[in-house]
Amino acid sequence: MKLSKNQLAGIFVMIFLVSCSPLQPRYLTEYYVKNYIENHDDHTFSEVKMVLLYKGSTISGNRYLEVSAFKYKNEKGLVFGGDIINPDKNRIDAHYYSLKEEDVLKMKKGYEASIQNMDTPRVGIGEITYSDYSINKDFYVSIKDSDGKAIGEIVNIWMYQEKYSIQASVFNRILKKFIEY
Repeated sequence: MKLSKNQLAGIFVMIFLVSCSPLQPRYLTEYYVKNYIENHDDHTFSEVKMVLLYKGSTISGNRYLEVSAFKYKNEKGLVFGGDIINPDKNRIDAHYYSLKEEDVLKMKKGYEASIQNMDTPRVGIGEITYSDYSINKDFYVSIKDSDGKAIGEIVNIWMYQEKYSIQASVFNRILKKFIEY
């Protein structure tokens, strides 16, 4: 069987996309911490500690998410790094967001309050209710309640207007591991 040039080109594009697939680790959070959190002044020593809490594809398809905790200069924080394969533009777009420890603790309380707030069914047929906890306009956590679905089953992490969806159990595990760190 002979393949046309267009078929071969399609196969090469598919191989390229698979090789860039979000299933492969990208070390996004390490990149962010090493280049934007940790200071690298001339002729000085620096030390940062990190633990990877989550890495993997998101529920929302062509997206990859990493979450790491870090300790640097007596401060503790959490970094979210996500990338999106954008085949139309032949590129991968990356987004990062860093939270200080007090913001993570506030986010946890806000998330738990959102779940409790949604415990009472308030959704009509075909209707969707969103309950969000915002750190600011660039980073917020959103929970969706829709007719016939479990409340808070999926957590949507929004960074710079891009959505990264993960299971609520994964989100809770990330927060628990961060607090224990």
